[in-house]
Amino acid sequence: MPFLEGEVDIGMIWNGEAVMGKDVLESLEYVYPEEGIIVWLDSFVIPKNAKNPDAAHKFISFVLRPEIAALISTDIGYATPVLPARELLDDAVANNRASYPAAADMVMIYTRVIATA
Repeated sequence: MPFLEGEVDIGMIWNGEAVMGKDVLESLEYVYPEEGIIVWLDSFVIPKNAKNPDAAHKFISFVLRPEIAALISTDIGYATPVLPARELLDDAVANNRASYPAAADMVMIYTRVIATA
């Protein structure tokens, strides 16, 4: 990451990378710009021609278990959408605004529709 290598002083970084990077570079700070933020999400999908859709369903079910989802959020720094998992998070993780923005951080949200039905 350019931030960790001292190549740049300011720039864009995904929140999970910022959380992980903070372990290496304590001065790294994740800031929400006053102009607004970009919101995105990741999804689990199973292709219609998947060779083993049963295994894919089992994997997704495993990852969505609250204890596993909490472990993943703690380890990689990205928020979990599994609400019961949030109750299992240490305060330091649950209160990290890089992963779990406050309501005030979400006031200005930029979204873009890239496809319509």
